[in-house]
Amino acid sequence: VLSQSTAPGGAPLRRCSLQEADGRPNFFLLWSLHAMQFGQLAYSSLEAALFHHPDANVVVVSAGLQHDLFDDYLREGYCVVSASIDLPQAQGLLGAATSQDLAASFIRLVDAPRDEASML
Repeated sequence: VLSQSTAPGGAPLRRCSLQEADGRPNFFLLWSLHAMQFGQLAYSSLEAALFHHPDANVVVVSAGLQHDLFDDYLREGYCVVSASIDLPQAQGLLGAATSQDLAASFIRLVDAPRDEASML
């Protein structure tokens, strides 16, 4: 279960699950920019996935997005959650599976604030 948030009145929001048994597609969005740069382009991508697959589970993986950033989507009945990644642990895992250069490049990309246009 991915969602632990509550609505303003204390009622639990929709619970999200990535289990294959529920038959819902899973989408993962890796957000490698600074949390303050999660803007219109990112929301448009997210909403495009939800438009075509309203029953999808969407997990936004990042190093710094707030865990409650997508609670409005949960209140509307969509399953969109933020999953934090521990960068030092990720570097260790990536380094074990790939070259250390690739892992170090990924860490620099996540840590370096830049605009969305530079990622296109």
